[in-house]
Amino acid sequence: RYWLRNAGGATTAAELAAVLAAMLQKPEEAAARPSKEARPPWLGMRTVHRLAQFQTVLHVVGLINQALGLPVPAPRPAALLDGELTHKFHHGQQRAKGIAALGDQLRKDGVDAGAFEALFRAASRGVESLVRGGIEAGVAGGVQWSTAGPEGRDEDNSVSKKVNAQAAGGAAAAGAASSWG
Repeated sequence: RYWLRNAGGATTAAELAAVLAAMLQKPEEAAARPSKEARPPWLGMRTVHRLAQFQTVLHVVGLINQALGLPVPAPRPAALLDGELTHKFHHGQQRAKGIAALGDQLRKDGVDAGAFEALFRAASRGVESLVRGGIEAGVAGGVQWSTAGPEGRDEDNSVSKKVNAQAAGGAAAAGAASSWG
């Protein structure tokens, strides 16, 4: 949630879903994925930036854990997040047609839909206004995109503009306060 609160604007449900699905992917699925599929010819700078922010949060959490004497066993970052799956998953969901695309993609990538839904809800709890789009329980079980879709509706974009304006105002106020001081 720290990442969502400090990402500098609304994060889309597809971006959050891609990171969480990569965390829940079975290791044997990552090893079996063909390289060409894992490296599509697109590169979205917004997604790259969001992932860089997330990696920075993981790094800082690791440093804090070390400073506290490792009260939590340190995971291997490469085992925690599969960047190739994250990119492929996000790209696939951006192009997806229909609300069932999420469940189909989770099945294809060997991600448990129940664990994904629980993790998605826990990660977005309390910061729902910072996530454009959402998920809901599927009619036949599993999980699917909400009616807002993976990127949110147009009216959801006004939330992003408000969040960005609030962040800019807060940064300007902090800069003014530090110059007094």
